[in-house]
Amino acid sequence: MSTLAPLLPGLVAETTNIPDDEIPGTLETVIMEAIHPELGGVAKVTAVKVFRSRCINDFLGIMDGHSDELHMFSVSLFNKHIQPQSWLLDGGRRSGTGCWGDEMNRGDIVYILSLEVQPSHRRQGLGTWVLQKLLSSSNVKYDDIVYCWPTAERSALTPEARKVDVNGQLAFYQKNGFRRVGKTDFIGYSPKPSHKSRLVPESSDATPISGDSALEGQVELLPLHKSIVELNTPEIEGIIQTSYDTDPSSIHRVDAYGFTPVHLALADLNIHALRKLIALGVTEDLRNSDNTKCLTPLEMLLETMRSNREFSETVLGSWNGYGKPELLAEFCVKRALGEIEDTVPEATFESKRKWGCTCGACFGGYMSPRMCYRLKHQGALIMDMMEQNMYMFKRGKPLEDMDGLFDISTDYLPWGLRSSMYKTFYKGYQTLFATIYAISGSVNTPATVTSLASLVAGNPDVSCYLSKGGRYEYALDAVTSVAREQSCLGDGTFDEMYEDEAEVGTEFTGLLKCANDLEFELVRRLIGLDPEERWGPYYDMDDDDSDVD
Repeated sequence: MSTLAPLLPGLVAETTNIPDDEIPGTLETVIMEAIHPELGGVAKVTAVKVFRSRCINDFLGIMDGHSDELHMFSVSLFNKHIQPQSWLLDGGRRSGTGCWGDEMNRGDIVYILSLEVQPSHRRQGLGTWVLQKLLSSSNVKYDDIVYCWPTAERSALTPEARKVDVNGQLAFYQKNGFRRVGKTDFIGYSPKPSHKSRLVPESSDATPISGDSALEGQVELLPLHKSIVELNTPEIEGIIQTSYDTDPSSIHRVDAYGFTPVHLALADLNIHALRKLIALGVTEDLRNSDNTKCLTPLEMLLETMRSNREFSETVLGSWNGYGKPELLAEFCVKRALGEIEDTVPEATFESKRKWGCTCGACFGGYMSPRMCYRLKHQGALIMDMMEQNMYMFKRGKPLEDMDGLFDISTDYLPWGLRSSMYKTFYKGYQTLFATIYAISGSVNTPATVTSLASLVAGNPDVSCYLSKGGRYEYALDAVTSVAREQSCLGDGTFDEMYEDEAEVGTEFTGLLKCANDLEFELVRRLIGLDPEERWGPYYDMDDDDSDVD
């Protein structure tokens, strides 16, 4: 940067922050421009800042709505909770140098869309100058990470020219401290001097996974691969057997991308081919990741399942669980690998896995032990808060001072129910939270609308609550909403409370981890909260869409 002064004296950096038109508090365009008093703008870097806390409820949808590039970025590196994909952290082949980890789950995201230098002033260090101005500006906080996808300019039309262009951009960013995230096409920069990426030499940075889809290109060169893709019927079993009888090595042969027949069977969800190949002995192929995607057949299947789920949740608005073909394919592979005992029925696996459970202990495949614990904690907390308010009620009279209630549960009652609230009604509402607390420690009977109705049947206080327009759903809405707000998807207070195991023990942190631990929306839907209804908190009367008089 020191060479710039004699070349362009008087150069200054000018920053422009433009809030997004539709979601101004969530996305912001950041433009850092190098301005010369006589030449004007000579270089410019344009980025999008993503404020994590403001988009954590719909991250993938927001990224998809912005552009195809941000959509690709989001689904390549993160899940819907803006947490890094697990394979980035597991030390496997796809994690690359392993220099990126849990820090991707903190801070905001700054994504560079473009960096432009006027043609007449290129190769004078202006690109580095303006980029460093952005990286050292207040737009990049200590915990933030800056990402970029080096791509070819439109003028680079031939494959050779595009490759040269991409490599040139990559080298430029690497010299400025960027390192590849896993083996993806994306690179990242951390402002922390002690970050692991600073220890990776440019020459040792990971290379991206290359290659096209397993179902495209030269797959037709191998007859068995072609048959598996084109024939998803029982007849494929005979074709595989004939190929094996003629040449036993044919069921292990790799195509131009490194994929074996069992890779193709799983990519196409060809259960007939999959079962036949497993019966003939392809166990070692199930562990093979020596291909252009660095994926084993099972990993390929799981990636497809993840992608299909994200599409359903983001575009269609609802996911109805994994389909039977996906689950059957996963079951067959895991049994062949010895990950599922022979005594476990296929139906049992499907029921446990349908809703995404990875711990094997979720009730109904969706309510994880950690989720149960969160709901139990909130049930106890709300129950105790309500008990402290009982003195405010006078016998036979409605509560006079609603504002005096120190009680978050009341926010989840429609306003029509609050205007004339008696003690018996309030005690009935409290009983629901006490019941949630009592049963949420057991994944055999989690708190649902059905289980609550069964367990409190005949309780006089609850009967009063229900007769006045109360619903089981209001209590379930309260505990799940508050639990989510206090999780890492909200203010994180619950998780922070249990971080110090020496002080609070391992009652929570010792529970099995599961992919469903933060699936609040899924849990709410499956315990009986209709996502089409307007739920609390009802902070003012305009929020109340209920029919309660």
